[in-house]
Order: sequence, then C-alpha cells, then structure tokens
Amino acid sequence: MDGIEICLEPSVFHPRWFLTTRTFVDFAKTKIAANSTVLELGAGNGLLALSCSKMGGIVTASDINPAATRSIQRSAEKNGLKLKVITSDLFKNIPTQSFDFIFINPPYFAKAPTNDQERAFLCGENFEYFEALFFQLKAYKESTVYFILTDACDLASINAIAQQNNSELIPVQRRKTWGEEHFIYMLQEVNNEKAQSIQEK
Repeated sequence: MDGIEICLEPSVFHPRWFLTTRTFVDFAKTKIAANSTVLELGAGNGLLALSCSKMGGIVTASDINPAATRSIQRSAEKNGLKLKVITSDLFKNIPTQSFDFIFINPPYFAKAPTNDQERAFLCGENFEYFEALFFQLKAYKESTVYFILTDACDLASINAIAQQNNSELIPVQRRKTWGEEHFIYMLQEVNNEKAQSIQEK
C-alpha cells in the first residue's frame, strides 16, 4: 500500500482489513509537509506513520502491543524509512514534547480487552481508554490532534468524555467506504466559560 511493504506479526491486523486506515492515511497526506513532526498514537500496523515518513515527516509511532512496534520497525527497515518506534501505553513512555500533528485511530467498542490483539478495537466496558486518553492529551495543547471514528462508535459517549476534559471533537471530514461511514475529528480545547456551560447541562 502506498508503495510501502508492510511486515506484520500474527497479532497485528493488516491495513486492508481496516477500512479506516486507508481513509486516515489519505487524510494525513493532505496535512504533512517535509519536516512536520508527527505522532501516530496506537499505530498498529503503522501504515500512516510510514506514509508520513515517506513524505519527509519526522515521525514517531507508538503502540501498546510489542508485536506492533516490532512490525513497524521491520517495515521501516524494509522500506528504508526513518522513524522512532516506541512501545507505550498511550503517552506513558513517550518523552513530553510538542508535535505538529498527532493522529489517533482508537479502539472504540465498549468491551474489556483480554489481550494485546483485542486492545486494537476494544476500549473498555466504560470507555476507560478514552478517559485516560483525553486526560493525557491536555499536556499536548500545542499539537493538532486528529481522530478517526466510524458510525459503529458510540460517538455521543466519546464526545462527552472529551467535554469532561475541557475538549470537544470538531468534525473535519466524512467519508463513506464500503457501507462504513468514517468521521475525522480535530480535538479542540473548550474555553473555561463554555466548559462550565457544558458541565452544567
């Protein structure tokens, strides 16, 4: 894909099985310029990170699954691409810094994951992934953060958690692919007056 050969270990899903990957890569390519600093958080197969690197971005790819980060490293070497690869639970092992762009294709089904493979699409029975994510993203206010979600998500619950953390998801693109609707959002900080109004509702 994109002229990039992907190397994957068994517990990492191939990008052709996740339609959101293609949509998100196409979107990211409209934003990246040479030397843009990029983080793909929860990178999985890493195609978006690898594509950004190919375009001249200064890229970090992270994932909680060691099989995913090993796969991304192998893919980078196979394709002669340079990027930093970090095994991390969200931002835990990522040095604090500002990125031009943070791209997140999150797990969004409300069920508790039991292994690394399931963490790619299960966010916890009570959306614990998003609770932790939106809290940690407060430290990255200088970064432009994009999410991709689908019509299979509980969008209202996810956005409610963002609002509890003084942020909101602003829609920037909608695309229908093989019966799925994909929504790309930009995370935006809510000012104090608006945040108080949201919390009072």
